[in-house]
Amino acid sequence: MKTLIAAAAFAFALTPMAVRADDDIVKHLINNPNTASWIAYGSQTSKKVSDSTVQGGAAFEVTVTQAGPQPYATAAQQDITGPIKKGDKLLIALWLKTTTPDNSPSTLHVRMQLNAAPYTGIAEGDVTVGNAWKLYSVQGVADADHAKGTAALAVHLGNAKQVVDLGPAFVLDMGQDAAAQ
Repeated sequence: MKTLIAAAAFAFALTPMAVRADDDIVKHLINNPNTASWIAYGSQTSKKVSDSTVQGGAAFEVTVTQAGPQPYATAAQQDITGPIKKGDKLLIALWLKTTTPDNSPSTLHVRMQLNAAPYTGIAEGDVTVGNAWKLYSVQGVADADHAKGTAALAVHLGNAKQVVDLGPAFVLDMGQDAAAQ
């Protein structure tokens, strides 16, 4: 599966848009993977930065200015632009790196969730992020239908004062029978 994720991410970045329409994996995208799609909230400052060491050559840098009482108090998120059906297999693949004051790894919570209260989780997991770019993945199965525009991808950043760079993020809805794809 990780090979599939890396191949999809690489192919998406290097393939012209005219060809992408016919690419089998791209038809499963339910977000805009571009780093310009990230927004941040909470105790932070953020900016877009050029970074030739990550796929696509750009990142969204978030400086967490104060650890919060809850890690989700400071986060970065992207909209999910496609519908989700109950039973769909979901795959999140995103490029991340972090810098903490002592250069230790940071555990971040990656979560696809409803974008309004009660912010119910759809697919989620923890990833331990270091100071070099790496492609991380989280998988899940939707337990309910979710209409287009009602979900978001969130990365909870408020567990520590740190700088987190978010690269491209790919949210794929592989449908009901992912094994056949």
